[in-house]
Amino acid sequence: MRGAAVLLALLLAGCAGGRGAVAEPAASEPTVPDAEATRDWSAASPYRSMDTIPPGTIVHVPTGTDVTFDRMMDVVGDDRVVYVGEMHNNVSDHQVQLKVLKALAARHPGRLMVGMEMFPRDAQKPLDDWLAGRMDQADFLHLWYASWTEYYGYYRDILGFCKASGIPIVALNATREEVRGTSRGEMNLPESWDAEGWDGNDPYHRAYLDAVMGGHGHGAPGRFYAVQLLWEETMAQASYDALTAPAGKDRQLVVFAGAGHVQYGFGIPRRLFERLPVSYATVVPFVGELPEGRDDLRMDVDVPDFPLPVADFVWSVPFEDLEGERVRLGVRIEPDEAGLRVTEVTHGSAAEGAGVQAGDLLVDLDGRPLKDMVDVQAALTLAHPGDTGALVVERGGARVRLSVPYRTAAEQGAG
Repeated sequence: MRGAAVLLALLLAGCAGGRGAVAEPAASEPTVPDAEATRDWSAASPYRSMDTIPPGTIVHVPTGTDVTFDRMMDVVGDDRVVYVGEMHNNVSDHQVQLKVLKALAARHPGRLMVGMEMFPRDAQKPLDDWLAGRMDQADFLHLWYASWTEYYGYYRDILGFCKASGIPIVALNATREEVRGTSRGEMNLPESWDAEGWDGNDPYHRAYLDAVMGGHGHGAPGRFYAVQLLWEETMAQASYDALTAPAGKDRQLVVFAGAGHVQYGFGIPRRLFERLPVSYATVVPFVGELPEGRDDLRMDVDVPDFPLPVADFVWSVPFEDLEGERVRLGVRIEPDEAGLRVTEVTHGSAAEGAGVQAGDLLVDLDGRPLKDMVDVQAALTLAHPGDTGALVVERGGARVRLSVPYRTAAEQGAG
């Protein structure tokens, strides 16, 4: 769809479906719609406009056919790799992932492993420790927020199912140090990414990212594009390593990653297939309509036309986030040399009710030291709405103990 407001949800899912009329076929023989008649149609599907699919519908994209969940699993269930994309902060997308995960686990008991974009490769050892019960939940939440920015609640059921079922999780992503170095142009990138690799390796991939970034991906090479390549090359290599290792050679791999990393077959699928040509399938949850008041998820993008189906299956889902359900203190915090300093207390927040003041240093919450923002996020994830927390702050050189009523962001109107 060109020159129109496009849902950011669709960009992340790679489904910029357009609306338009298709030329009527002649009565005597089928005809192919001409370019003018289809110019407003997305190449996401040759038969269907993605934004007209009712919520709950699963479409086999290459044929435009509606299918049941069981029929979809009959098609993808025995592929060596199954990619399920996501918009990171949509509950419905993770429900799709969990349903596919459970179906695959039932189909191939003891032979499944899950690859997750959310963990960098250097998190593999502590991730294994948590899965094996050698790490408590508080330490795991610290690992989670050190690895990933999104709220743990979106992934709680998936991770819990893997742990309870003994399903290995493969940490797929590049480390933060690698990402920072690449974004600053300080990393020595693989030779395969030089010269023709930047534009010639996957022109559709580059064109899509340039459109999303408004052309800012261009450069010599563009650093945003370099980081994207780093993520996808690393995730493809990590998937290859897992599938070819002795412990994984007889296992099926299901990959959970942002839909932008798997849509149209570029990103991880193409790069892994170049390394290991095995059967794979892609499933992309798709949000056709956002709730009222969520214009923050819209952006104007001139999306290129691609001669590629967006996925093997598209699953239309509603949008729902968990931001209102998260326990919040209701403060703004800035790290400084002394620690985590409160710079603002939101009116009507739990922190205001507890007596937190601007200028306070956060020291401890429920017996857990608060040294950085990751500590705060982990401690608040363990908190339960309705309970009272014990917060220690430093004020004027003295430590002050405060009782904080745990309330959600929706309850207190706090961010």
